[in-house]
Amino acid sequence: MCSFNLTSVESAFSGPFKTREDPDSIWRPEDADHSHFRCAGGSEDHLQINSKDYQLMDSAVQPSRGEPVYRVRHYQLCTYVPTIFISEKS
Repeated sequence: MCSFNLTSVESAFSGPFKTREDPDSIWRPEDADHSHFRCAGGSEDHLQINSKDYQLMDSAVQPSRGEPVYRVRHYQLCTYVPTIFISEKS
């Protein structure tokens, strides 16, 4: 299990998308409108087109630590994952 901070999440989701023209094409980065990630008004047709074409981000969200916080062994099963929200000072 890894930990992430909001800066890493925002950085990945504000970067280029990963797109391809058809199933046989290579994935490539593409800059496009990010307004569907914000609560901004817009036509629903525009949002549906964007959500169909741009489903993957080019960069992964980077973990806040260089290694997992906890490693699950192959015979372990996690039934609950604790979540801690810590407010950051601006």
